[in-house]
Amino acid sequence: MNGKVVNHSRGGFTAVTVPLWIANVSDLERITRIVREEADSDPNILPKVSEEGKKTVKNLFERQYVRGIFGSASNIHSLAPEINLAEVQGTRAKLNIRLWILEPYRKDEIISNFLKALTSKLDAEGIELRDP
Repeated sequence: MNGKVVNHSRGGFTAVTVPLWIANVSDLERITRIVREEADSDPNILPKVSEEGKKTVKNLFERQYVRGIFGSASNIHSLAPEINLAEVQGTRAKLNIRLWILEPYRKDEIISNFLKALTSKLDAEGIELRDP
């Protein structure tokens, strides 16, 4: 095997990549804004966590192996959600949403709640999702 394997959950938080298929890539800027707003409103998704959560993350960034992953960008803002256009197929596009969560053992619950809120908001905004 070539390459480096990184266990992101060892640091006490983990990255989760969520695929999202949308109908129209021209709405990308608006969708990105909505995804960020939904992530920022969720107290379980970094970097917008409680003060206690921020202290926990700050302490984690002081660990050498965590600094090794993030390098000089070792602060809570380096854990902001990332929304990347991953694929375009005709009239649909795949976005990869990368979120950081503080409680890896609650990953499924946190992502499920995030997706429920996100799909509801996208529907209210008239943004159509597509099947993968």
